Amino acid sequence: MQKSIKISMETIESLCGEDKWGWIAVAQLPVPEEILRKLVEKSKSEYEVRCCVARNPKASAEILEMLAEDECSEVRFWTASNPNAPAKVLDKLAEDEDVEVREAVASNYPRTSAKTLAKLAQLANLANDEDFGLIYAVLDNPKTPAKSLIKFAHSELPKVRAWAATHEKLPDDEYHKLVNDESPEVRASIAQFCCESTELVRKFAKDESEEVRAAVASSHNYMTAEILIELAQDSSVEVRRNVAENRETPAETLAELAKDESDAVRIGVAWNEKTPEQVLRILATDVCEEVRRGAKIKLKK
Repeated sequence: MQKSIKISMETIESLCGEDKWGWIAVAQLPVPEEILRKLVEKSKSEYEVRCCVARNPKASAEILEMLAEDECSEVRFWTASNPNAPAKVLDKLAEDEDVEVREAVASNYPRTSAKTLAKLAQLANLANDEDFGLIYAVLDNPKTPAKSLIKFAHSELPKVRAWAATHEKLPDDEYHKLVNDESPEVRASIAQFCCESTELVRKFAKDESEEVRAAVASSHNYMTAEILIELAQDSSVEVRRNVAENRETPAETLAELAKDESDAVRIGVAWNEKTPEQVLRILATDVCEEVRRGAKIKLKK
């Protein structure tokens, strides 16, 4: 923990005078609590100073409680983001009128409690685009309770279901429902980020949706060389490109993809760490400038 700087308010006043930026600089330093408190009292017309105090790790629970009542939403935002914010402050700010403040509460891991996250999930308006940032923040927090995750997993919006599908606390039965979701966006999210078995990877590799196949082609979870070899033959350029970029792709398959008619696929091969030197030497003379550049950079390493 950083030690406090021993300095008096009189010294700070003599150094900063009427210079706002001087006060802002001081508010970011590890000064004693009494100094931070005086900075808040002195900066009634300078919200930037209060923002810096709100961000300061040295700000006490009492100071943060005071700043949680600030009329300026930016000050409340930084209060909600403070890694030392007490539970009751975060719980209060979870009901703030400003969605960005509520977002900051949801993102404050591990300080924000599961109870507060449940409140945020309950208050989130699935019909309001402005709340998407909040919903994502709640779903990105490891402490969000299963009950709240289920609410989002049942959303009418594919984007929200896709986010919910990747949370490690989502109950297994809900996860398996989403594996077969009607929306390619949901299946693609699972395919790319949270496949739980090679069997599931193989299922997504044969999915009717190009979006899903492309997503699984970029995944490393439970991926096998056999599946990547199969995906390398896909009719979709995006799928083949993702195979070309995948670090799990066998060298022999990368050599074949180096002959692909698509520049995007050959670029992926040129930048792949696993591409053999002899293949890079061929790509260094490619008709596509970006392919040549990638291969030459790799050859210099």
